[in-house]
Order: sequence, then C-alpha cells, then structure tokens
Amino acid sequence: MLLLLLFLLLVLTFLCLQLPEDISPYPPVMELPVQSAIVTPAEGHALSDDELSTWGLDVKGYAWAGGGRRVVRVDMSADGGQNWQQAELVAGAEQPSMRSWAWVLWEASVGPDTLQALGEAARANGASEIELCVRAVDECGNTQVHKDLRCEFLK
Repeated sequence: MLLLLLFLLLVLTFLCLQLPEDISPYPPVMELPVQSAIVTPAEGHALSDDELSTWGLDVKGYAWAGGGRRVVRVDMSADGGQNWQQAELVAGAEQPSMRSWAWVLWEASVGPDTLQALGEAARANGASEIELCVRAVDECGNTQVHKDLRCEFLK
C-alpha cells in the first residue's frame, strides 16, 4: 500500500511539473547580464554653483557581472552616452577570475569646465538637465547593453 501511494505521488508530481521537452533555450538563472548603477549623485540632484565653477562632480556607484566573472572596466558618460570616460575601480576589482561574486565599487569625476559646457549645451537645446550614464564590462568582454544603461538626470 505504501509503495502504491509513493508511486501515485511521484506520478502526480511529474504531471504537475509539465516541463518542456527541450529546456536548452532557457538560460540558467545564475547567468545574469553585466549590470552597473550610479549611487551618487542621486537622480534629480541640483548642481550647486560651487560644483559648476570649482569642484566639479564626483560620481560613484557599483557594478556586477553574473556567472562569477570579474568586472574589469566601468565607463561613465556625462552627456547621455555620446562620450565615455573610464571610471576608477576602487573596491572589489581584486576578486579572482571566474570567482567574483561581490559588487565592484567605482568612482569618476566630471570637471567643472565639462559641467559648464554640458549645461550650456543643454540650455541651448531648451533642456535643463544633464544625463549621466554608466556601463560595465566583464572579463569575457560582455558589455552592459544600451537598453540596460543606468542613467541619472541632474538639474
């Protein structure tokens, strides 16, 4: 009797799963795309007169690559993705190859001259915001795709 119950339980479990015959088109969950984000300044940050004239703007964030791959480069753009500058990897970049599971912290800066030029260009186009974007690249050359770029708008 116990064997019959176990057999029925096994059959019901199999019927409930209803897996497709070929699961090869479905990627494994651990293979997430390369990702990055801007942490500071926050979206909508109002640029101060000092940032525009003296200090510039410090931009910080994190990046991560799936499958244990190491993040080898982070690029930041202050003009909506038209021009890119390489950010400095400040923590986490020393993780071993193919065993990198933690975020990589990065930093970049935008000089006051660049901010002023971008602000003037935005005003000339009737806009009041500057768009910051970031993208990451892993050790296999996988680059964050354009639709996944993390962008922040500064006023």
